[in-house]
Amino acid sequence: GTTRSLDIRVSRDLAQWDAGPLTLGIGAEARGETLVDVTTAAGFAVIGGQFSAPKSGSRTAQAIYAELAVPIVRTLDAQLAVRTDHYSDFGTSTNPKVGLRWRPIAPLVLRASAGTGFRAPSLPELFTTQLRQTVPVDGSDPLRCPVTMLDSDCAPEVPILYGGNPALGPERSRQWSVGLVFSPVREALLTLDWWRIDLQQTIAELPDAIVLDGDSRFEGKNIVRGPVDPAFPALPGAITGLIEVNENLGRRSASGIDVDLRLRSTVTRHGRWSVELSGSYLADWSIAFDGINLEHFAGTAALPRWQQVLTLGWDQGSWSATLSQLWRSGYADEHRDGNGNSRKVAPYRVWNGQVAYDASGVWQLVLGVKNLLDTNPPSSNQTDYFQVGYDPSYADPHGRFWYARATYRWR
Repeated sequence: GTTRSLDIRVSRDLAQWDAGPLTLGIGAEARGETLVDVTTAAGFAVIGGQFSAPKSGSRTAQAIYAELAVPIVRTLDAQLAVRTDHYSDFGTSTNPKVGLRWRPIAPLVLRASAGTGFRAPSLPELFTTQLRQTVPVDGSDPLRCPVTMLDSDCAPEVPILYGGNPALGPERSRQWSVGLVFSPVREALLTLDWWRIDLQQTIAELPDAIVLDGDSRFEGKNIVRGPVDPAFPALPGAITGLIEVNENLGRRSASGIDVDLRLRSTVTRHGRWSVELSGSYLADWSIAFDGINLEHFAGTAALPRWQQVLTLGWDQGSWSATLSQLWRSGYADEHRDGNGNSRKVAPYRVWNGQVAYDASGVWQLVLGVKNLLDTNPPSSNQTDYFQVGYDPSYADPHGRFWYARATYRWR
């Protein structure tokens, strides 16, 4: 695919008020996109599946936007923004945003924002070639398996259709945030933000486990069946295929809390030390596949409740060093264990380190290591990815890795 774009932005102060300058920023964008998804019969002879003809698509898009910074009083200011987008294939959408920033005392800033959003489906989501691949299905036939107990119903292996969907509609969103910035001394900073995002007509592929959860709304739309089996005339026909192309799934909601804590010592004869913790707590991640009833996934499906990066730093003169830890809190695994009990994917911890020498801002030498303790990814029984035994969206399988880098800057 190719993209051609033009972006123009200007800003100026409109007036000087007692509380500060009234500033306006405006801009405009123009963009053209094309996509050609070409496949070859030889390629499918290697990876399997059914060869499909190439698919292509194109669009143009334009946008205008403006932002006004309003100093209400010396301790309170507002940001008012609006953006209008026009797509050649999805029409026009206008979305506003408002933000407030209040400093009641010198060390503390309180802030809040609210707005709406619009996202047209991407060209790959619309026009990626649809492919059929016959693979073991993650689930069983909810109507036939409990009765027939046949392998073909309880562990079906049928063609599944994946890919783009030209019938997709756009996503629309609403978002809110409330937070604070607290810096009691120069060497300490705390930011704390609560956020929430609600999406309408969210775009995604339905996984096998959801399609086969027994909800009748998937029958005939995502589940394809053959004729009625004379051996079981009271049951619908066996599943002959699943349709899991991109589609608009209804509502999605997510909320959480982001934390950033930074501490830094004063300069001593042993150098300067620092500690930084950046973390995020996922309070909710829900999807309403029918547009009404939310199903909650936070803490499951590779969505850990808490994840953080802890960084310890030191510098003295031309030398500096960091030691950082990535930590994720684990989640409920995709499938139950052999005894039918819920299985937990273990927390994931990886340490990385780096030492650097900077010579007068001209030469810089760096020696570092990723995955210092050679930690293996936690085991998982997920079946959504080609890799098995672990979840590649949650943990990195690479072991300890050393690297060195030399940089020279011309002045």
